[in-house]
Amino acid sequence: MKYLCNRHESVLHPDPSQNAGDKPSDDGERGGGSTSGTSWHQLPGSEVIRRLGSDAGLGLGNAEAQARISRFGPNELPETEARGIGRILWEQISATMVVILLAAGLISLALGDRKDAIVIFAIVVLNAGFGLAQEYRAEKALQALRRLAAPAVKVRRDGAVEMCPAKQLVPGDIILLETGDIVGADGRLLEAVNLQMSEASLTGESVPVVKTEAPLPPEATLLHDRKNMVYLGTSVSIGRGTAVVVETGHRTQLGRIAELLGRADHELTPCKSASRNSRVDSPR
Repeated sequence: MKYLCNRHESVLHPDPSQNAGDKPSDDGERGGGSTSGTSWHQLPGSEVIRRLGSDAGLGLGNAEAQARISRFGPNELPETEARGIGRILWEQISATMVVILLAAGLISLALGDRKDAIVIFAIVVLNAGFGLAQEYRAEKALQALRRLAAPAVKVRRDGAVEMCPAKQLVPGDIILLETGDIVGADGRLLEAVNLQMSEASLTGESVPVVKTEAPLPPEATLLHDRKNMVYLGTSVSIGRGTAVVVETGHRTQLGRIAELLGRADHELTPCKSASRNSRVDSPR
């Protein structure tokens, strides 16, 4: 799981309709539109602040923060209903093709064709075991991702530093990071003092990454190359820093991984795939 983000490469691509020097729309400046699609690592910190309609010294006002929660939603990873082993196994054996195979196996057994029956039942068992293992691992991985989220973070609101539940963070919030802190959302660094981040949970890199607040060239497209960004679920190994939140919830890098794992829950096993293909290929 920890290498998944490297494999699907960068997911914060620049918006081709808006270059770094273009003037954003009024909605974007006030933080009213979606922040996805902007290459924040390429922009100076002052430009990031301007586009998000924030203030590095004062932060957002409490009223504005509440308004943005209404627009962007809470800073939480996508929730899915927890499934136990019994439910996952039932979903595997109740698939249409599996039921057909079980019926064929019982008929073969009734007709005395034990060899065919054994082969059919073996296929059903292998398919159910494969699907159970795949979906159970995905469930556990999703639970592990949710445990990475910080319960509370230090945020600057109305000029004062306060502890804020991480789920209330919004784009434009100014967060303060110190040694041992867990990052509560994806952010663009405005200040980095001897700052090193542990990003093993996201990129698989075991060595702390040295961070900077300077803008980066367009070539820095992979996550581990974006030295001026911090990400939800990573932690501060040493130093301190200040960052402006640019993405929250399912739009964060960790949120995108959670969505990929959620899709893995529904990937087709061989029997399910065969069942779907037979329906698609059948004449109308």
